[in-house]
Amino acid sequence: MPADVMIDAAGDHVVISGMAVEAPGGIDSPGALWSALSESRELLGPFPRDRGWPIDELLSLSRRDSWAGCATPADSSMAQRHSTRPSSASPIARPW
Repeated sequence: MPADVMIDAAGDHVVISGMAVEAPGGIDSPGALWSALSESRELLGPFPRDRGWPIDELLSLSRRDSWAGCATPADSSMAQRHSTRPSSASPIARPW
């Protein structure tokens, strides 16, 4: 925004009515995410082998390590929480 533009913040109301977080390293709340960030915790871990992903095929495409930032645990309840049918997800995006 240009420096010469003035904004009246008194008329700009913002309300945060709720937050949710699901992230690698078992992060399941905004507080847990903030703690991990403020502590500079490493959240990467080994690729999960129980999600039906073609891990060996994916890793053969490059020299990447077998580590990723995956939300844990992945189970069938993820599909319900995210309103996604497992059959509609691509094989790589399908965690259940």
